[in-house]
Amino acid sequence: QLERVFTNLVKNAVEAAAQSLSGHAQVCIHTTIGETGGAKITIEDSGPGLGNDPIQILHSVRTTKSHGSGLGLVISRKIIEAHDGLLSASASHQLGGAKFEITLPGQEGNI
Repeated sequence: QLERVFTNLVKNAVEAAAQSLSGHAQVCIHTTIGETGGAKITIEDSGPGLGNDPIQILHSVRTTKSHGSGLGLVISRKIIEAHDGLLSASASHQLGGAKFEITLPGQEGNI
């Protein structure tokens, strides 16, 4: 299920970056592993962004795509939460588009 989440978020980022107003498409994926083995994965793009209420996009069924159902982000959030994690959405200050952060807990002693 986690693979489904990452596939969805990266695919969304690539599609959004292709719509970049600057004509320069960029996607940045950054990972950090904490001392207890927890992970933070950030996916940012240079696309048009998420609008005025980026948090709402994780809680409502809507899409800006002609071929999408709007379920991908809602399902992704539920999968992450089922793993005791957190999925958040915001504006990417680095690339100007969207930024999604996944935080997953770790266990003592795991790297």
